[in-house]
Amino acid sequence: METIEKAVKSLYEYIDRKKDEFHQFRHWVNRSPLAKTLNRGHLEILKEALKSPGQEFTAKQVAIDLGVIENTARNYLAALVDKDLLLLAQSKRGKARIYIAPANLKARLEL
Repeated sequence: METIEKAVKSLYEYIDRKKDEFHQFRHWVNRSPLAKTLNRGHLEILKEALKSPGQEFTAKQVAIDLGVIENTARNYLAALVDKDLLLLAQSKRGKARIYIAPANLKARLEL
């Protein structure tokens, strides 16, 4: 019984942390001049990038996640690189470009 109680408590703590992160992000979106220059696609990518520093994004994956064509996803990612919010790398397996969420993204956004 104690193990179950610990697990449930840990789950609630995790949910509370994630809610706080989401509220911080929403607050940033509402007050940031940078956020006002971004569209919904950019913000969705940033939200995911904040959850997992070091996460890799590809145009194909973003296109599927956001329900847009790959060219649009590529433009979203390139715009975030231009704003110094994502890092660009070349795939080891070919010509594909990989976009990486920097470890200091939160500081770059000044959340």
